[in-house]
Amino acid sequence: MKYLKISLLWGIFLICSTCFAQNNAKDDYEKFDRNFSSTINYPVELVRNCTVTACLLMVQVDSVKNVIEMNLSDSADSLLNVEFKRHKHSLNTKLLENYLKTEYANNNCNTYLIPLSYGFHQMSCPSQNITITLLDNYLKFESKYINGNVIFLKPIGFLVHIQH
Repeated sequence: MKYLKISLLWGIFLICSTCFAQNNAKDDYEKFDRNFSSTINYPVELVRNCTVTACLLMVQVDSVKNVIEMNLSDSADSLLNVEFKRHKHSLNTKLLENYLKTEYANNNCNTYLIPLSYGFHQMSCPSQNITITLLDNYLKFESKYINGNVIFLKPIGFLVHIQH
């Protein structure tokens, strides 16, 4: 009977700690989302031109889910790419790593894709400048289509506030 109680308590502990870790992992992903938006600023020229952006953030990790490289897909405007390359090393990748280590611990995938979209809050532009050509490059990185196993993560969307 004593063995049964200890086993039952141990089982409850394991279930609770797993739930707690998953909640923390989701919090870490939300924190990474906020960190990304506060670190990578949408270029002013794109705001002036009312240019919206839809692209992918490719995150490559090693076997223990440590981030080794991040790049934007070819559909990202060159100005956004410059901003990203300038500041990507300031991103808190530990938050993303914690999320991946918890949510995808038993998965051998080393490439994760995060859909990114930038739009405008209270759009005062006559039209949004997104074209089919941009979407053509959505799945390309350095002019090559993604190949191999990938996992899509929850999209990150940004609303840029325009000052009148």
